[in-house]
Amino acid sequence: MIAGISILFFRQPDANLVFWQGSDLLILLAFVALKAGFLALFKRPSAIKVDIVLLLLWTLLALQVPDNAKEHWLGLLFSAFAFISLGSSTVILYQASASSFKRRYAVGVAAPLAGISLLFLLRFVSSLVIAPHSMAAVHQGKSELYWALSGICVTG
Repeated sequence: MIAGISILFFRQPDANLVFWQGSDLLILLAFVALKAGFLALFKRPSAIKVDIVLLLLWTLLALQVPDNAKEHWLGLLFSAFAFISLGSSTVILYQASASSFKRRYAVGVAAPLAGISLLFLLRFVSSLVIAPHSMAAVHQGKSELYWALSGICVTG
């Protein structure tokens, strides 16, 4: 995740695949690894095959994004996958915690990850509503900070 977030700081509108799809893919791989870690920790069946198929689908779609609208379409694609991945990790974390602790403690354990998941859902929905040419103005100078904070929350 650190590598993916670091690459974001060098992203420019005319940058190549490494700075756009590559950085997003590294971050999505970190989300998949987080989910795999939760599943292994709580001795649940692996979901890596499904996650790999979703990553391949994301990659195929991300490579089709036109250069003139990549911030908009990659934002949509990334946010959807991030929500799915982090949302399922949240459910796994909550269910495992609820089997060992009182429900309110399980909610407390899963709440930070649920909050990040909901932020990605909100980003997805807002990207649907906001016109593609306005996305750069919405995210300009802010995405690096959001990613840094998300990275701290997920890894902390």
